[in-house]
Amino acid sequence: MRHRATSTRRKGAYTLELAFTLPFILLFLFAILEYGRYLMTRNQLENAVREAARVAAARTNDKTTTEIKQIVTDYMKLFNTQIASPVVDVYKADPVTRNPLDANDAITTIGAAPFNNAKFGQGICVQVTGTYYTIFGGIALNQQTSAKIGASFPVQVYSIMYSEGN
Repeated sequence: MRHRATSTRRKGAYTLELAFTLPFILLFLFAILEYGRYLMTRNQLENAVREAARVAAARTNDKTTTEIKQIVTDYMKLFNTQIASPVVDVYKADPVTRNPLDANDAITTIGAAPFNNAKFGQGICVQVTGTYYTIFGGIALNQQTSAKIGASFPVQVYSIMYSEGN
């Protein structure tokens, strides 16, 4: 029986294979981490919006729009939610279409649809719109123009609950 020694040529092949595959393995790993971070952020936003909608639905007579917006903002600060420039809207809404409704139940703009006008059983919507920024900043396409894929994208989360007041 002959014993074959591993040649230095084969050791170099292992290094070359690692050099070719390691970037793809790392890219896949970081993509999984980023997607997990996005899901965590989205879940935190959904919880914040749901909690604010629950309070708005139960307390239409004694809470203001500013107080409901503050519930969402406090929840986002508590969990350090990674959403840039979030815009929080609270309004009376059609539960099916999510359209804002005025006091006469006609479709209007969000600013003209205060949630305090919702009668018992009508929808109250709390909505957060913002921009999610990835940790790694996306994939650079062109170093001169700094064009990137996946550096940020818009996020919108909402919750509609039926009013228990008025």
